[in-house]
Amino acid sequence: MSDDRTQLAVLLFTDVVGSVQLKTRLGARSYASLVARHDALFSGVLGELPGAQILNDLGDGFLARFATAADAVQAALRFQEALFDQVWDADPLRVRIGVHVGQVEMLDEEPGGRRKVVGLAVDMAARLTDLALPGQILLTRGAFDDARQFLREGDRGEGDGRDGGRVRLHWVAHGRYLFKGNDDALEVFEVGLDGLSPLQAPPDSDKARRAVAADELETLGWRPARGLEIPRRAGWVLERKLGEGGFGEVWLARHRKTGDGRVFKFCFDAQKLRGLKREVALFRLIRSGLGERRDIARLHEVQLDQAPYFLECEFSEHGSLLDWASQQGGLERIPPRQRIALVARVAAAVDAAHSIGILHKDIKPANVLIYFTEDGEPRPRLADFGIGEVVDRSKLRDHNISMAGLTHAPGSSRGSSYTGTQMYLPPESQAGLPFTVRGDIYALGVLLYQMVAGDLRRPLGHGWQRDVADELLREDIERCVERDPERRLATAAELAERLDQLEERARQRERTRRRKQRETRLKSIVGMSIGAAAALFLLFFGAVGLLYKERWAKDEFRRAGQAAERAERTALAEAARARAAEGAVREEKLRALDALENAEAAAMRANEMKEFLKLCFTSIESDRARSGRGYGLVDLLDDAADRLARGLCEQPEVRAELHEALGRAYLKLGAHQKAIAQLDSAIEARGGEGDRLLLADAQVVLATACREAGGMALGRAESLAREALRTYDDERAAGDRSMRAIDLLCRVLLEHSVREKAREVVSLAERGLSLAAGDKVEDRQRAALLLTHMATAHEQLEEFDAAIQRHERAMELRRATDGPDSEAFIGSLCNVANLQRRIDPVRAVAAFDQALADARRALGAGHRLVLTLQAGRALCFVQARSTPAQLEEALAVLSRTYRPLKRFLGEHPLVIEVQGGVIDALLRLNRLGEADRWSANPDAEAAKHPEQT
Repeated sequence: MSDDRTQLAVLLFTDVVGSVQLKTRLGARSYASLVARHDALFSGVLGELPGAQILNDLGDGFLARFATAADAVQAALRFQEALFDQVWDADPLRVRIGVHVGQVEMLDEEPGGRRKVVGLAVDMAARLTDLALPGQILLTRGAFDDARQFLREGDRGEGDGRDGGRVRLHWVAHGRYLFKGNDDALEVFEVGLDGLSPLQAPPDSDKARRAVAADELETLGWRPARGLEIPRRAGWVLERKLGEGGFGEVWLARHRKTGDGRVFKFCFDAQKLRGLKREVALFRLIRSGLGERRDIARLHEVQLDQAPYFLECEFSEHGSLLDWASQQGGLERIPPRQRIALVARVAAAVDAAHSIGILHKDIKPANVLIYFTEDGEPRPRLADFGIGEVVDRSKLRDHNISMAGLTHAPGSSRGSSYTGTQMYLPPESQAGLPFTVRGDIYALGVLLYQMVAGDLRRPLGHGWQRDVADELLREDIERCVERDPERRLATAAELAERLDQLEERARQRERTRRRKQRETRLKSIVGMSIGAAAALFLLFFGAVGLLYKERWAKDEFRRAGQAAERAERTALAEAARARAAEGAVREEKLRALDALENAEAAAMRANEMKEFLKLCFTSIESDRARSGRGYGLVDLLDDAADRLARGLCEQPEVRAELHEALGRAYLKLGAHQKAIAQLDSAIEARGGEGDRLLLADAQVVLATACREAGGMALGRAESLAREALRTYDDERAAGDRSMRAIDLLCRVLLEHSVREKAREVVSLAERGLSLAAGDKVEDRQRAALLLTHMATAHEQLEEFDAAIQRHERAMELRRATDGPDSEAFIGSLCNVANLQRRIDPVRAVAAFDQALADARRALGAGHRLVLTLQAGRALCFVQARSTPAQLEEALAVLSRTYRPLKRFLGEHPLVIEVQGGVIDALLRLNRLGEADRWSANPDAEAAKHPEQT
């Protein structure tokens, strides 16, 4: 059966009340005349509403379909009014109507041109009509909620006035009814007019009975709707619905005369009245304890003694922070300084509430209103203390405020009974622990992160630090969102102060950094010491092979020692020659003294390097003999790093070289934090007035380690790469050095996935291409790499044509330099196929098929690029409109590739996309339980499937 047959429809059922009795009493001809008038009136009403159509003529009623629930209600009201206005010879014709929204099946057209409609929704509309009283219009929840947001008095066309007065429209809740054949009770509602409609709950029948508890009766009846005046609040007319929750609904109302706006929070659940009473108590405590504050919303009126129950609160014309950001064209259009200032003021308001013992517990953008000062500056106003809590009840007694609504239901636990929005909820609350001041601090941290990242709907997920370039702001957010509450900031005032002083803190940190650089001036490292240190340590690291081939390792160490001795002898010979030159003329003597000093320093460094290596090696041999266990590579490096930290190597230049070598070794082993620590020490040793190019080289290595570490280190990687590139530019060191820095900076910027950063990558890569314009193989390989960076940036900018062009140029270069069977070339094929999947997943399948054939032939079935291509091809079918059979096939491939891809790539975006593809496929196949399990524990689910080969 084709998809267009199953549709969501707004259905309206009509039925002539007592049609059998009328037909018996009047006779067939007279009854037919009445029904003809009935049919003409109904057809006339439908003719005025676009999209309305009769689906079935039932003889004494109709089944009709409408474009919207508001149209259906409008038709029902007009039809009831038209029947009421008719002059009838005998008894007036009375009609009952039911309106329901649900899914139906549209069958083939019947001879009359109408399509037959079937489904449970049709049955529900008919049952609702059977329940209705004469002249009554009943609705189910969906139709009722939809219609009353759009239909208002005056929308029914001409004839709305009756007897010169105003005909009032009513929207009424009658509670739940249990219909025969249904397991669950359904809520029933009524829309009607004064003098025409019953506006009362329909009685029980053999087909339906009311299922309303005694304590629910007081909250039934009147419901808010667009254009209605609020009972007992003369002049206040409802304009639009703002939201809803477990307690009821939130509406905006305006005064007819003044045009002022207020927010009305209506409660339709007797059990939730406690929440409104709590909010009243909190507002009264705020007013009594803090006075009128512009940064906390005010409570104007309260009605809790009779229905409808509501709170009347302050309204902001600019709406919430979410609304205001949208009005500005997005949060990213608002200056960062202004965003941070708003969070600082929200924190100040929260701290004021905390000062009188109030926890807000639901801090989020929707609960921050925006108003403007007289000079046009935006300011925040904290609102909605509906689930707030008073942690010090004595404050209430001090201010003579009732504790109604502030006690907890039996069996509930304080702190877990009322919880806020999940995205802003602290970890301890999710674990069922009590909510504290530091729970609000956590929510402020999430809000600050969103404001800095430029997206108020972005959750604080793993790797959030890469969205925050400013180091100080990263620290502030971290201090708010620590998993351990005790490690968070103690007060909201502390956050407000840190944000207010952000610029001064940045200046102070820069002054401290410069002072340390001045204090750490070291002598420049002469070429001989660099060569000796680097060569010796590389030989030492090569000797790590003792873990696997002990004899070879000892030979290598012996060669390292011999090389050090030769370097020492050479340096001493240079020193002797320098001493011999002392008898020359004064200028020559000065040069000889410099040579002597440098040569002796080189000899000392070479000797210290030799002694340090010898000490490390003999210590390791001793430890192995004593413990009887083998040493891993990291053990060996840890031992050397520990000895270096204890000052066993005294020469600063040698220490710098050893730190850098250790950092490079740690980096190759994936020990990123250890690598960063060693490289930091190397840079510190190379700072001051030393060789700037060597310092920049060390910064590039450190930036590489920070990038691979990811998370909050990503911002530091960007800063280091930029600084190194500036140094190369200043020193006119174009070529290999600049190319390495440009490549690294492009990689770091692309990991941010921000449009502004992507645009900079395009510019940087174009600069790099000008440096790699030669005909050497290395130049072409570098050009291909830069073209790939440019293509990725164009993808992030959604400039897909440019991205494809760059990928294809990179692919041509890699075919020419590396060959069609190389991993580099197959990687380019993979890039092009995945980009085509983003543009058109159906057409991309052919590209994946060709790439897979080449990859399997060149690399073998188990290679990571083959697995990547298999997963990408399967995702094409998940993203397209595929048949169930195609989805099943794609699901099988994705399930089998998940584990090997995760083993190769770790928490890579492709691995996450594969998991998402599995879940999407399961949902479309209606396998909801499996989808939930894949979402909760993908590794366990993937283990049930054989891995893709």
